[in-house]
Amino acid sequence: MTSVRRSLTFRVQRAGHAPITLRLMAHAAPAALAVVGDTLRFELPDGDHLYLVSKEDPRFPVPPAATALPLEAERGYELRAEVELRGGHASLWVIEYDDAARLQHAQVTLRSGTTPLRFTTDPRHRTCCVALRLAGRGELTLRGLTLLDEAEAAADAAAHAVAAPFDPGITPSLAALGDAVAHGVVAGPVPVPRGGLLPVHGRAIDPEFELLQLELLWQRGLLWGLDGGDAEVPGAILDWAERRGVLLAWDVPDAARRPWFEAEVLARRAPVIVRGAVDPAWASRAPQLRGVADADLAALTAEIAARRRRALDDRAGLAFPRVPERPEDVVAQGFEIVAPTAMPTDEKQQAEGFWSQHVSPFYTRPKPWGAVVAEVVRGVGATSVLEFGCHAGRNLAAIQAACPDVRLTGLDINPEAVRAGHDRWGLDLRVSGDDTLAGIADDAYDLVFTVSVLDHIPDITGVCRDLLRIARRAAFFLEVTLPVEGKVVHHFDHKLGAVRRSTDASYSWFVDRFLPSPPVHRVDDRPYYLHAASLGPYYHGYLAWLEPPPAS
Repeated sequence: MTSVRRSLTFRVQRAGHAPITLRLMAHAAPAALAVVGDTLRFELPDGDHLYLVSKEDPRFPVPPAATALPLEAERGYELRAEVELRGGHASLWVIEYDDAARLQHAQVTLRSGTTPLRFTTDPRHRTCCVALRLAGRGELTLRGLTLLDEAEAAADAAAHAVAAPFDPGITPSLAALGDAVAHGVVAGPVPVPRGGLLPVHGRAIDPEFELLQLELLWQRGLLWGLDGGDAEVPGAILDWAERRGVLLAWDVPDAARRPWFEAEVLARRAPVIVRGAVDPAWASRAPQLRGVADADLAALTAEIAARRRRALDDRAGLAFPRVPERPEDVVAQGFEIVAPTAMPTDEKQQAEGFWSQHVSPFYTRPKPWGAVVAEVVRGVGATSVLEFGCHAGRNLAAIQAACPDVRLTGLDINPEAVRAGHDRWGLDLRVSGDDTLAGIADDAYDLVFTVSVLDHIPDITGVCRDLLRIARRAAFFLEVTLPVEGKVVHHFDHKLGAVRRSTDASYSWFVDRFLPSPPVHRVDDRPYYLHAASLGPYYHGYLAWLEPPPAS
């Protein structure tokens, strides 16, 4: 690849600062990058990456001579990146310094569209730089960055959320509250809309599982509140919302549900918004009930964000330890992860040997995440489904119960598990490894999915390529994703509250890096907390749309 130039200059909107120039770090191979207009073309071998940074000195520990962004210490910010990404993997970083050394950094994986990077600056902050990290092969077009402080971000979100003039007694639609969710929607028992206002319903798949999802989304800053519609929802969910101080949004209930609404929703200390004509008598009994003028909504979202920050800083009452979001967090919590380039040459054979024989009663017990996959099947409208790495088939059994007319097939490398699943549920399960995927026709199944399978494969490049080829409408991957890729040897176990050795042949991958466009139109990504033991807290669900997805 011939380099046209090795730097990119752009202006940050609302920053009130000089344009920023990102330069290829001196030790990176220049042939791996070409810059044409506002597009970065990059081509790197597997396992390699490069950085473009906004400082002259290429050493990350050295503070920049001039700051890239005018930031204040101990203040919340949102840096929005407008990008188009075609293949490869890209992430945006803001790295903070005091006068002498590096303090901390914030980062976010970039996707086509608008990606917000939210962070709070260190109390010792003096200066910072911006960096782009590129891996794989692709093209990144950077349309620009917009920097907002927390109040500006909340006000901007409110302006977009409330389009209609405010009419006293009538609450406009809150479907687009804020811009709290970075990466779209994944179907499931607790789907997350782009606005961060989570729909909840009376139908509980597993109360403990759903509460863990709410807690995780709230901790990660992806959840502003709950939208109950006009339903009666479980008291445990309302208890959680009150404890976290998130927003409760409800339609005015009919006469039959009004006593429940007054006793269970209006009686809570959480802020409440009601769509429709508000009963004047409610005002005296529910001082937290409010209208939704633009200023009110901006103040409310800022209040919710501040309350979340205080709770996370205090660590009091958290349902589980914070899930690591940065490589430094992984190290601090005692994880040991071996880089992909440091794995032995026979790693694949060792992994297959372990998982072809490993059998445990755990894999035959129904689990609530089977309902997550069943919801994805319904959301995609699939009539044929293939699970790769099905073990005994409990996820397929959950789909069979929820969607009896769907044609189901399961593949697994473990013959004993396949026999057990066939005998127990009568499913179409077959002994098969990744080497047999090449024999399956293109577009053979509407939906292809995995649950904790790619996190047991030391190189998922070929597997992802085959599964995307076999899928017609979509592919769903529910897999371990930590902020670092590689073999997970030791991890922090939430159930034990201590570091322990991981199950043999366990890995962490940025799965979206292996889902190129084309053929993928869009990848919807959200974190999942499957359970407290082993690597259960560290999952993401990646829904890759191979046909244009429905409008969000």
